[in-house]
Amino acid sequence: MAKPKRIFSGADMTPSLGMAGAEGLKIDLDNIFRMFDPTSEFPDGSPGGIGTENIQNGAITARKVVNKTLTEEKFTDEFNSSLIRKGSPVIDPEDRSLTHASIGTTDKSVSAIADQWFEVVRTAPITLYEKDTIKTPEGDSEYFTLFTQFVQVAVTFDRVIIQGTAAVVPFMFRVVASFTSAPGTDFVLFEETTYSSTQIRSQTIDFSPFEHVQYRADNSMTIKVEARVSSANQVTGRVYSLTVKGNKTEHVIIPVNAF
Repeated sequence: MAKPKRIFSGADMTPSLGMAGAEGLKIDLDNIFRMFDPTSEFPDGSPGGIGTENIQNGAITARKVVNKTLTEEKFTDEFNSSLIRKGSPVIDPEDRSLTHASIGTTDKSVSAIADQWFEVVRTAPITLYEKDTIKTPEGDSEYFTLFTQFVQVAVTFDRVIIQGTAAVVPFMFRVVASFTSAPGTDFVLFEETTYSSTQIRSQTIDFSPFEHVQYRADNSMTIKVEARVSSANQVTGRVYSLTVKGNKTEHVIIPVNAF
């Protein structure tokens, strides 16, 4: 019964009989109740419930709710391929609300070892989830409602000089990400492969954190910029700017205890 129509035909100053009376009202009410019971059946044999043709476009936001009894393994299996496709990978560089970290000019002096990476700057840990409280018949429940799905890192590396001088030495730089769920492991997002003395080199990297690690409730991410030189020396590396932006999806609601 794709488009139910009113049966009751009563009118002012007319006898309330048949479809104009209680019988018509009963049929209309029964059809309304069937609209809220998918296990019922309309008189024409069609299943109960509200069909998609009776729902306004855009009236309902797609949400996926995980059974609270799911283990982390089941959660990962179910969402590992689908969750990543929700949300848009397009990062608007002018949208400040998406900024997770913004670091200005930073100098780092080290005793560099030949051909070994040294850190110049890092962000504070960036949380990949946000929690919210939803009221349920059983009481308030915590849910993860926002996921940082796509990230854009923009870095401008100024130079590496010998300490106490203005002499620029050839260097390479790279950008790595680390996650609390993978301690001791750095994931290389960008890496130069040849030494160069060129100053003020910039790079923008777009990636998804969950290409590297699984979905974890306690997961946070740190972005680091590193450099290396070809010979051991006392050097100072300078990063001119480091910005991390990320857009989030609001299309997924995951119970906190699903992890």
